[in-house]
Amino acid sequence: MSYIVMGRDECGDEFRPSSKYWKTEGEAVKEMTKIEDEYVEARGFWVEEYRDRQWYAEQWADRYDNDTIDLY
Repeated sequence: MSYIVMGRDECGDEFRPSSKYWKTEGEAVKEMTKIEDEYVEARGFWVEEYRDRQWYAEQWADRYDNDTIDLY
């Protein structure tokens, strides 16, 4: 699982101020505090879990690849 920093600009649009991925949420928060000083015009920042193709595939497998459910 990876974490990324996201932000919201003065127009209300979301943007990603950094292309870095972090293994822990704490590391991403440290980067976020540095980024806050660089983007003074931004309304806010947050850390979120990076959801890539693999994450969605795992979610699908957990939900639909269940032998106990008879679909037919």
